Amino acid sequence: MSAPKHYKVANPPQERPLMIYDGDCTFCRRWIERWKIWTGDRVDYEESQSVAGRFPEIPVDRYEKAVQLVEINGDVSEGAEAVFLCLKDTPGKGWLYKTYKKWPLFATMAEGAYVIVSRRRKFFSFLTKIFWGKNVEPPTYKFSSWLFPRLLGVLALCAVISYWVQADGLISGKGILPVAPYLETVQTGLAQNGLEKPAFFYLPTLFWLNGSDTAIQWVFASACLAGVALVAGIFTPLAALALWLLYLSLTNVGQAFLTFQWDSLLIEICFLTVFFSPWKIWDRLKVHPEPNSIARWLIWFLLFRLMFESGIVKLQSFGSGDSNTWRDWTALNYHYWSQPLPAWTSFYAHHLPFWFQKFSIQAMFFIELVLPFFILGPRRLRNLAFFGLVLLQILISLTGNYGFFNLLTMLLCLPLIDDQSLPQRLRKRLLEGTQNLKSPSVPRYAKLVFLCLFTLILIPAGTYQLIQSLEDNRKPSFSRKWLKESPSLETVYNGIQPFRFVNSYGLFRVMTTTRPEIQIEGSEDGREWKAYNFRYKPGDPTGKPSFLIPHMPRLDWRMWFEGLNYERSHRFSIWFAKFLPQLFDGNPEVIGLMEENPFPDEPPKYFRLTLSHYTFTDLDTHNETGRWWDVKPLSAYTVSGLVENLKR
Repeated sequence: MSAPKHYKVANPPQERPLMIYDGDCTFCRRWIERWKIWTGDRVDYEESQSVAGRFPEIPVDRYEKAVQLVEINGDVSEGAEAVFLCLKDTPGKGWLYKTYKKWPLFATMAEGAYVIVSRRRKFFSFLTKIFWGKNVEPPTYKFSSWLFPRLLGVLALCAVISYWVQADGLISGKGILPVAPYLETVQTGLAQNGLEKPAFFYLPTLFWLNGSDTAIQWVFASACLAGVALVAGIFTPLAALALWLLYLSLTNVGQAFLTFQWDSLLIEICFLTVFFSPWKIWDRLKVHPEPNSIARWLIWFLLFRLMFESGIVKLQSFGSGDSNTWRDWTALNYHYWSQPLPAWTSFYAHHLPFWFQKFSIQAMFFIELVLPFFILGPRRLRNLAFFGLVLLQILISLTGNYGFFNLLTMLLCLPLIDDQSLPQRLRKRLLEGTQNLKSPSVPRYAKLVFLCLFTLILIPAGTYQLIQSLEDNRKPSFSRKWLKESPSLETVYNGIQPFRFVNSYGLFRVMTTTRPEIQIEGSEDGREWKAYNFRYKPGDPTGKPSFLIPHMPRLDWRMWFEGLNYERSHRFSIWFAKFLPQLFDGNPEVIGLMEENPFPDEPPKYFRLTLSHYTFTDLDTHNETGRWWDVKPLSAYTVSGLVENLKR
């Protein structure tokens, strides 16, 4: 590719360089508007049709072939060189001109690309309209970044309050898994293993200071206060940091009841929000600054990992007999009735025709494996990713109960929307008159330093976790071999793991094809049995499944896992072994987690457990009998048999 032509004019501009472009070219006009915003008042712009006579030294045909940049010393450059020189003093773009001048190969490739585009401007104008729309202004994210922490505060309040109302029965001194004994066990284990670091670095929680029931209540109340501060936009980074530490503290002592992906996701989002939000006492939209681009990219990276991992693990994970129901398109034959807490809509979704279920899986894989890459693209691709990912979460929410997980995922999609994507009337109403005031310099720079340091940790750790998700659970894979040869990445990942900065995601890696349900019953005489009904999990075959979002009933969710666990291993979990005696003794905190106490006066004399397979009835049976579930009893366990199993 030949070098661009250079000229010298006798009548150069006096104050600033002048960029001359073809005013008849739609493609040129669109991108010049973008450059005007980038360069501000450092460069002037004129159409060649109006100023060509002012510079007779430049041949007229050159205006049709390339843009011309006339500098105040009279030098003229064109093509890619003129573009990069125009942007030389633009923050974040100056490296382009330096690279152009320093690396001849880059300059040759840039000029070649410029010629290709200039000769096919109509085609590239069409692509611009497809991928950017009519507005090619540089994207700004003032509104979405202002709204993001407020909605996070709302969801955090939902998560904290949902956990709080169950805490007495779950982690209090009289709960199933009390905090204080658990911390003592952890402390003893650390001492026996000779680990010298403070216990906080292995299990980060404020309850090392005080694990009493009063302390638990104070932590919940403080987390709610931090959530309210987020909603109000008051000291947003500090509120997000406090919420991260408080919810991390609650999660790390929740044991079996806080092992869910949405708890880790909430913690990770809160931590990133510390850097994504401005350092202001009160963050109002009128004075809300543009968010830090590094923090925004970290949130995008989290969304990418969350969605891509959710798709890839479905392809890479296999069940018994090397079966994979996702690959053979049968997963949705089981999903709607085998998921932990179905809704009544799940019943009707299950009875949709197979071709629709197969199409749904194909659409899901497209959304989870393809659309995440659109996050890296121009405006309209990002918007397509936003709508596709949000639509998937809405559909999941309409056919199941996953607490606040789907809402959190939708929230993560919000930073994909730039201000230019908003309807013009709404954008004018929201952003007209806003001032881009910067935060105080000292905290802003301090936050930037910490952000850069954490980015150097989070990107490798997140990449490590993403590569882990590519593993095949049947045999050694390339990713597993590569990870073994990267001990430094593993060290970084393991070092930050207790703080939940980076987490693993991906529900339903292996689709469960049975639904074993444990029913707990008591009797006064050994003949007439009454069930201990749970609030939300299936029990009575005629009980209509309900919607719970955003509430997360943690005991009911655990019971779903316990049924699967016992069917596979014929053993009960530790938490279940602690739960049953308290239930049988009539512990009011634990009984409060149930729908009702069938023996309110005194505990029954006899107890038994039954294990049954549940599946949805067919439509005719449901319409005739009102039953939602078909129940197939598998086995029953008396108290003595139960005790023997627990001891083993």
